[in-house]
Amino acid sequence: AMIGEHAVLDHRRPGERLRENPAAGGQGLRRQDIFVRIRPEKRRQGQHHWIVLSGAGAGIWAGDRRDKDLIRPRDPLQHHTAVQRTGAGAGGIKSSQTDYHYATKSMGHGGLHAYVLSPGDVQEAADLVYDAFAFAEKYSCLVYILTDAMVAQVMEPVELPPMLEGLPVREGAAQGNTTGVAKRINTINRMDLRNLQGYREFEAMYETWKEKEVRYEEYCMEDAEVVLVACGMSARIARGAIDNLRSEGIKVGLFRPITLYPFPTAQIRNFAERGVKAVLTAEVAIPMQMVDDVDAALMGKLPSHRLDCCWTNVFTTEDIEAKLREIAKEV
Repeated sequence: AMIGEHAVLDHRRPGERLRENPAAGGQGLRRQDIFVRIRPEKRRQGQHHWIVLSGAGAGIWAGDRRDKDLIRPRDPLQHHTAVQRTGAGAGGIKSSQTDYHYATKSMGHGGLHAYVLSPGDVQEAADLVYDAFAFAEKYSCLVYILTDAMVAQVMEPVELPPMLEGLPVREGAAQGNTTGVAKRINTINRMDLRNLQGYREFEAMYETWKEKEVRYEEYCMEDAEVVLVACGMSARIARGAIDNLRSEGIKVGLFRPITLYPFPTAQIRNFAERGVKAVLTAEVAIPMQMVDDVDAALMGKLPSHRLDCCWTNVFTTEDIEAKLREIAKEV
């Protein structure tokens, strides 16, 4: 089922597109009341094979009650958040990176997590959607693709991976009610996920993610003395600054987390052993958020610098270049 609020490349809602194209083989639902609409749909038709959701800005906040309800049942789900927009409240439509804490620390009450991915460009966003299905199937979890308005709205050529065909139908998947007998799944009564053993299973799954499922990209890191840590649009803007400074012989590098949860803590903690002398974190967020995880990973081993900006005045390649140049002179 596709439950959508905003489309990225098509201005019509994703659910409307599915309703107009039954051959797509999915169900389209409007997300006016997200929690109320998903739950009756599950009760009425049984467990979905996949649920794909899209949202932006205030739609992320509105999905808070939905997200924590979907994490707990251990169904294979994917939530694709189209964009981080300016907040708080209704906010605006400009780019920002201010939903990091919401996505990575805990969606709603209960302390559980989604697997959170941050694409750096449109091609990677498309690739991660495909990867998300396989990951959700493997771990029976919620996958959260957290991007921002710049990546979501830019127009770039994309080569789509091969169409996934012949997927096995999960037992109880929604395929329409042909028998007239109601199929109900009430996740509230899943007591096996509420006891000690259930939460130990969640804990063990998260530890497995940290050991085996961390993703990141390194750019010009082989001999870097000053490292910029940035994701999404910030990393995209910063790449030109790295190239410019490298052309002058200044040893800078870019470390881009792709998984925001689990965060690449071990890799950043190892910077000092690799010869890094200082770290700069850049975010389109005030106050900054990802920098908390960067500082926790560094454990005070290296100087940690910050570069933030507001969505009304996003930093440029030149701004990042100037800050890196300043730090490089100090080290």
